[in-house]
Amino acid sequence: MDECTSAVSTDVEGLMYQHAKELGITLITISHKPSLLQYHDYLLTLGTSTGSDGPPGWELSKIGSEAEKIGTVEKEVDELKSRLAEVDHWKSRLHQIGVELAFQK
Repeated sequence: MDECTSAVSTDVEGLMYQHAKELGITLITISHKPSLLQYHDYLLTLGTSTGSDGPPGWELSKIGSEAEKIGTVEKEVDELKSRLAEVDHWKSRLHQIGVELAFQK
């Protein structure tokens, strides 16, 4: 599934993935969201090789224990909380920009 959860909340995301797993569906996900790691057993990382003229490289690794997966999710939650703490600052900045643009007209 390619970025299939970009437009849904994390609770809906979890319901989708859990339901798919209960149905026995093998999940292959393309995403940048660490919270999705908990629904997978392996991580395929694609990129370029270390040599400048070498072929593209890849790495397949087993995703850690349930505790490690949960730790990754908790880290993402902490990051989101940090971003949410800045909302009032950005609302204020947006208002300031609106005032400045209105003043210039």
